[in-house]
Amino acid sequence: MLSKQKPIKQHGENLCVYDYVWSQVKNKGGFKKYAFDTLKNEMQGFVIGDDKRVSTEEFVNWAKTCHTNVSIHAYDARYKKFFRHTNNCSDIQTKISK
Repeated sequence: MLSKQKPIKQHGENLCVYDYVWSQVKNKGGFKKYAFDTLKNEMQGFVIGDDKRVSTEEFVNWAKTCHTNVSIHAYDARYKKFFRHTNNCSDIQTKISK
């Protein structure tokens, strides 16, 4: 579904989380010297088990530990937010709603 909204370069099978994160952070602050493989290897350091697929908890642990400037917002199929992680990031939605 995401690939229909914004074209995302795919780096292989079962890498959709890494591909999407890369599409969002590539060349942004804290990631200017990163390559896709660097990001993937860093995130995989937080994956428990052998399948190397990133769970939400592992994804948040990566952000908390390695990139405190990364916020995570998860939406369901109806675009209703069901999860938010903001560490040292501005929470724009909260500021607007006050």
